[in-house]
Amino acid sequence: MKDSVYYSARKTRKGSYFKSVKLLRNNFLRLLIDYVPLSSGFKVFLYRLMGVNIPDARSVFIGKGVVLDGVFPENITIEPNVMITQGAVILTHFYDPSYEDHAFRVGKITIQKGAFIGAGAYILCDGEIGVGAVVAAASVVTKSVSDFSIVAGMPAKVIGHRGSVSLGDMPELPEVLSNK
Repeated sequence: MKDSVYYSARKTRKGSYFKSVKLLRNNFLRLLIDYVPLSSGFKVFLYRLMGVNIPDARSVFIGKGVVLDGVFPENITIEPNVMITQGAVILTHFYDPSYEDHAFRVGKITIQKGAFIGAGAYILCDGEIGVGAVVAAASVVTKSVSDFSIVAGMPAKVIGHRGSVSLGDMPELPEVLSNK
């Protein structure tokens, strides 16, 4: 949380026109993603247009109903071989009631190589989901998750560890999806 930045609703007037255009564009892309039946690859392309940092789009799977932060999408990084399943929510900003000026806190989220985000999981942290980590369905992540950890619950707690699997031995995501 050391990289968090506070934004006050009263102090964001500067540059508000361009921020409004960005929000309008992102809301339009969000509608396309939510209501038009699209392949995962095209969803990833639209998320990249929104500003989400996805360096290797071909190896990332984003399921139906996934919500990636539309206000600060540039603060989300998704590395190769990541699966984000149906209904997951990833937010880089949230209202902080402890701050006196009606501010919300903004941070950065990185989902590292080989991570799996379960259905309906919420990631509300300023941190990282480690290499090969698993976030169980309906979990609420508020802190960073270490490499090869399995987390579950509200708030998410470590319930186990995956073996130190060599990610070099893992098949690429398109291969996994095509072998049904």
